[in-house]
Amino acid sequence: MNLINQRWLSKTTIAAIIAVLMLASLAGAALADVPVKGTVFEGQGVPGADLGAPREKVETVYGAPANCVSATIAGGPVTCTYLAGRDGVVFVTYTSYIEPSPAAEEVQMVVTQVSWRGLNGWHTTRGINTLIARFDPDQAVKAYPNAMVTYSEDGEIRRILSTELGLDIRRQIGIGADRPTVTMTIFKPGKYDG
Repeated sequence: MNLINQRWLSKTTIAAIIAVLMLASLAGAALADVPVKGTVFEGQGVPGADLGAPREKVETVYGAPANCVSATIAGGPVTCTYLAGRDGVVFVTYTSYIEPSPAAEEVQMVVTQVSWRGLNGWHTTRGINTLIARFDPDQAVKAYPNAMVTYSEDGEIRRILSTELGLDIRRQIGIGADRPTVTMTIFKPGKYDG
């Protein structure tokens, strides 16, 4: 009887150890999350994702994406969606980059553009966030005086685009909505087709 209890205890202990190890690995993955506060550097990077950074580095900070969509062209860009906080979402566009190396050419996916909605804790170097762009777009225009500003037929600011700095702020009103949805995007200055 004692031998049977020792074997059962041994199997139970092993199962418990395996369960603890599995939970620890899940907890480590859960710790990776999109930062909800930080500074956006126009044309350079957002909290946790710099332009030109490899996808693996971004996912170390952000965790696994909720989904990814790729272009129909082989080797074309891939845009991944990362959920952030209660109401934020980040869209990171990766493009193939061939890095010459002594052994062979390595292809890796690097960040070429980052867009986000929500995340009011992300402020540009000039103090603009999605909340300000949504409710006080004139302040955003003042912060970027050299940007191209596009207005709707009714005089509402719809877009503030600075290709010089690498920042695009879009304000879109959906059907039945009384306030715009704001999407902010950073990209390499001078290189934007959005």
